[in-house]
Amino acid sequence: MCSSDLGLTLGGWWWTSTLRRGKEYRNLASETEISFTSKDWAKALHGATQALEVRDDARMEEISRTSRNRIALGKQLVSYQEMIAAARWSFYVKHLNLREKLAPLRESLGLLAGIMNDPANEGVAEGWEVLGIGWYFLGESWKAEEALLKAVRLQPDRGKALFYLGKVHLERARGRMTTISDSIVEISSSADARRFTVMIERTPGTKS
Repeated sequence: MCSSDLGLTLGGWWWTSTLRRGKEYRNLASETEISFTSKDWAKALHGATQALEVRDDARMEEISRTSRNRIALGKQLVSYQEMIAAARWSFYVKHLNLREKLAPLRESLGLLAGIMNDPANEGVAEGWEVLGIGWYFLGESWKAEEALLKAVRLQPDRGKALFYLGKVHLERARGRMTTISDSIVEISSSADARRFTVMIERTPGTKS
């Protein structure tokens, strides 16, 4: 084979290979976009990482950065959910200093509020939901309502956010005037109200 023929052969192979790689990259980028849109953060991160190994791409950089952030935030939210669940049992214990017991949770929710107000996280409905539920159990009804409303505005079908938003409004009404054994008693909107709610939730047939 003469040098000119060899050059044509190699040139044709290079061009075919380039076209193939370009098509494979477009397929990878498309699949990564689908994963990102469906909020499959782990798969989106994996796809973006593979794509960036092939070439620089601003969109893949954005997907990689956002996916890493959402994965990290998700792990944080699990920790906050566990903390809220643990604190909830405090309302079942008689003669417990709730203010002292719940102080760490209050401090942690303050940190979470700061995290959620970060522009990178403010569009995460789950984060606002967790924050709202946490404030609810601390008796901070207005803070709870604000956070839960943000969750519902971002994702109208978030069941927990809707459920606790309803509880906030119901307890606010109970806090003004609740009838027990034909007597009108005042229920505070703070920790004592949570203790009252826990009593209601333990009643057979009620939803917890």
